[in-house]
Amino acid sequence: MQQSRRDAKIRQLHDTTQRLKPYSLAQFRRVGKQQEQITNPSQKRQQDVRPVCAITLATIPRGRLFVADCLHPFDIQAITDWVVRLGHMTCPVCRQETVGFEFNGIRHVGNRHTNLFRTGRGGWVSHTARVSPTAIVEENAIIAEHAVVLDRARVFGDARVYGNARVSDRAQVSGNAQVSDRAQVFGDATVVGDAIVYGDAKVLDDARVYGDARVFGDARVFGDARVSGNARVSGNARVSDRAQVSDRAQVSGNAQVSDRAQVYGNAKVAGDARVSGNAIVFGNAQVLGDARVYGNARVFGKARVYGDARVSGNARVLGNARVYGDAQVLGDARVFGDALVYGNARVYGNARVYGNAMVSGAVS
Repeated sequence: MQQSRRDAKIRQLHDTTQRLKPYSLAQFRRVGKQQEQITNPSQKRQQDVRPVCAITLATIPRGRLFVADCLHPFDIQAITDWVVRLGHMTCPVCRQETVGFEFNGIRHVGNRHTNLFRTGRGGWVSHTARVSPTAIVEENAIIAEHAVVLDRARVFGDARVYGNARVSDRAQVSGNAQVSDRAQVFGDATVVGDAIVYGDAKVLDDARVYGDARVFGDARVFGDARVSGNARVSGNARVSDRAQVSDRAQVSGNAQVSDRAQVYGNAKVAGDARVSGNAIVFGNAQVLGDARVYGNARVFGKARVYGDARVSGNARVLGNARVYGDAQVLGDARVFGDALVYGNARVYGNARVYGNAMVSGAVS
């Protein structure tokens, strides 16, 4: 009896040890490899690892992941409900302001580094910017930082308005144009193409800045003025009325170009100079100092008009000519070549001064 009981216990122990038999070497290697795949983070397969929402505590489905600036993951539906419906702007985990912001009285999901959201018309607006309900931001335009777009202004294309810039009234900014810093575009003004307006510059009324033009500093472009090409208007310069500045021309300092005057080519108008009326300054000409060019006058070539000089009427100053001091060239007079007109000189009527001539008195 005892022997039979002992045999039964032996058989039971044998069966148990068989069930607990260790893996063979091949089996161990296979299991070890699988275990390494699971425990080694560098070899995790992304499709097998999904983040868990800090609100719902559930795995976040594909396409619904929102990672806050504080790096906490959320299901976009859950965090939208948290921000928009419940009005919380802080992360539910760390309480930092990284999950939401308010824009024009409307709550949005976002954070400091991804603070642009798509408008209904397609443009992008920063939560720190201000866009009035009547203004239009569309296509790929971006309103960033602390920029303001008000009234019936329109920003579209690939245009950028940023910094503390302001676009208002019925103004338009389009193409690849940029308005930045503290610049303002208002009235019915237009900034298009690759033009850039920055600094404290202002473009207003029916003025138009386009091409690769730059308006900056404290410059003002207003009236029906046009600035185009690679032109530069800077400093305290003013371009107004129906004046045009184009090509590679520069207007700077306290200079003013007004009426129907034109400055183009490589011409420069600077200092306190004034170009007005139907006057034209072009080529490599320069009008500087307190000089005045007006009427139907033309200054071109490499000519220089500076000091307190005056060129008016149908006068022409060209070539390498210089008119300066208190000199005046008026009427149908012509000054060209390497001529110099200076001091209190007066050249008027149908007079011609050319070659290497020097005039300091009166020529008629």
